[in-house]
Amino acid sequence: MPARRFVAALVLAVVATACGKKGPPLTPFVLTPAAPTLDAPRRVGDDLVLQVTVPGANLDGSTPAVVSRVDVFGATALTPPPRARFLEIAELVATIPVAPAGEPGDVVLPAADPSKGVIQGSAAAVRDTLSDAERVPRELAPTPAERERLATAAGPPLPPPPTQLRRFYMAIAYNPRNRPGPPSAVVEAPVTVLPPAPSRLQAAFGELGVTLQWEPSGDLIGFLLDRALPPEEEPAPIAVRTAAAKPPPAPVDWLPGPTRYNVYREVGADPLALPTAGPGPAWRVTLAAPLNPAPLATLRFDDPVPPDGRERCYAVRAVRGGVEGPPSPRECVRTVDIVSPATPTNLATITAAGAINLIWDPNVDADLGGYVVLRSQDGGATLLPLTPSPIAVNRFTDRDVAAGVQYTYEVRAVDMRVPVPNTSEPARVTETAR
Repeated sequence: MPARRFVAALVLAVVATACGKKGPPLTPFVLTPAAPTLDAPRRVGDDLVLQVTVPGANLDGSTPAVVSRVDVFGATALTPPPRARFLEIAELVATIPVAPAGEPGDVVLPAADPSKGVIQGSAAAVRDTLSDAERVPRELAPTPAERERLATAAGPPLPPPPTQLRRFYMAIAYNPRNRPGPPSAVVEAPVTVLPPAPSRLQAAFGELGVTLQWEPSGDLIGFLLDRALPPEEEPAPIAVRTAAAKPPPAPVDWLPGPTRYNVYREVGADPLALPTAGPGPAWRVTLAAPLNPAPLATLRFDDPVPPDGRERCYAVRAVRGGVEGPPSPRECVRTVDIVSPATPTNLATITAAGAINLIWDPNVDADLGGYVVLRSQDGGATLLPLTPSPIAVNRFTDRDVAAGVQYTYEVRAVDMRVPVPNTSEPARVTETAR
């Protein structure tokens, strides 16, 4: 009995404690995603492409991130807006959906479905095409405290405001409850006059591929603006001096740095290739990569393409201050092989009873397709082929001969061009059968 009384007393104490005064309800803990990462935008003409890395964790470090989308905002201004007031002058540029990845604490996470959006921790790319409205600067209105400080401030005058227009970007990740996380760092790109397109692009196909040449961006004026004047010599001791030639002044918004060039190529469709998929979603945009790994300082480029008969179209863009200008007019060329193989050398005969053997030195042409052998007899002008298709070896035996008859042989090298190969000049030899 004493044991039962003790247990009953313990139960009553627990119940009394549970039935005590209740406190206010606690706010449910809601996870928020960490900040996305923005790379500096690449500007090509009026297109700016930004790479956005979706957060893979939450603010408290837990994974996976509770994130449903990432919004990218853009603002055009002369001065960078602070992140706290960025959205006051910004507009939505793109929304990037994020594939569901489960909840923090899940023992088994579901496989992310790329068709539902970007996978956490990976990057997406969005395009912002500059419109006329996006070329107009928008500045933040000063707060009352800032206006009061400016009105009462004493001292030297403030420096003039910057004159170069820029486009600023910021990204914010949202959880499924539409709660935003912290914003990304602000990145920017200049919104200035573009370097002029190069002119008079020429393309020629030869043995080594396609050779491109073009005139400089901006023609003569651009050429002069891009080069510093040589040091002036001491003036001659004469009464009349002539003014030294100077290049025209650069525009106010002319981009700094030397002008370089990027070369782009489009290849005609391969009739034997399978059809490609259509364009992807708006958050998987890509910009064509130039053929050259680094911008060119020269006005020439060699593209070692094969002579496959396909049409290739080229364009060149000027690069200045990290910004690429509009493309030059396209120049197209069809890479058709018109170079014949070398003539076979040291053609000789070895005569045996009922056969004439031919032998020659092998060709070293890179696109050699083989050899064809032709024959005429008794000085006739008509040559008939002895090989129905090109042979790969540098020898041939003719057993269809008659003793005492004189035969003339020609050996020609052919390349691999289709459907009609290029043929070399003939190597010729005459022999009498025995």
